Amino acid sequence: GYDGPQYFFRKDFADQHCFETDNDAETVICMRFTAGNNMVGVTAIIYDRYYVASEKQFLILNTFCNELVLLTETAHLLKQSMLLRESHHRIKNNLQIIVGIIYNQKRYFQKNPQEVDYIAELDSLIARIKNISMIHDMLTRDPSGSGFVSLSSLIREVLHLFNTDNVEIKQNVQNVPIVYKSATSLAMIFNEVISNIFKHAFIGIESPQINIHCTVSDQELALEITDNGRGLPADFDIEQSNGVGMSIIRSLVKGLRGHLQVDGSHGTIVTIRVPNENLLMNSVL
Repeated sequence: GYDGPQYFFRKDFADQHCFETDNDAETVICMRFTAGNNMVGVTAIIYDRYYVASEKQFLILNTFCNELVLLTETAHLLKQSMLLRESHHRIKNNLQIIVGIIYNQKRYFQKNPQEVDYIAELDSLIARIKNISMIHDMLTRDPSGSGFVSLSSLIREVLHLFNTDNVEIKQNVQNVPIVYKSATSLAMIFNEVISNIFKHAFIGIESPQINIHCTVSDQELALEITDNGRGLPADFDIEQSNGVGMSIIRSLVKGLRGHLQVDGSHGTIVTIRVPNENLLMNSVL
């Protein structure tokens, strides 16, 4: 409903904004309409002459305001329903990623029963699940319910998980919107790459550096992470590597229908190419 009309006449309120911006306005009738105790909005009717509305006209305007309230409440309920469905989908997606991580960990245990430091590996598993929780928390902090997160924010949040005080990090990342359903996978891929760099790359390196570069074309997003570390063995094969981290990266890149390339000849360059479809916000609108 609405709280009744409030009149503003130029002769009494000439300094009001509505009269300053509209030279023809002589009368402004404002009506505040509410839903319960909450104000939904204000309707303003402007006349180019002195005017007082009749009771019949206000009855029509009251009906109009009630319709606006119903439309606004319906839109709000639809948005809440969509956000709830999106939240359920996101939780399901995260659980699938967790199951995949545990499965990769299990395979690693089976293939290397004598070499595994089980306590260290379980600590790594716990850290990965905590990372998923952090990413989920970041995505649910979006007050607008827009359905996407910027790639630069995603990378920044993941980097906060590491002690980067002694490492020079350079970033050239476009602020592109990534849809929620792909953001967790992309963040986990980036997390695993950075984690591997900190674990293995910089042993004996005096001035460690990491460069993060991202480009977006009409067809794909390319994310390149480069370090100046020790590099990889000459016979390294990304498809044959049975490390848990690399298995997770391969699995998640495959889930995004992307392509993974690793060059370890001079430091290490990891390039992830993912089709824009189902990744960038503009591609799914």
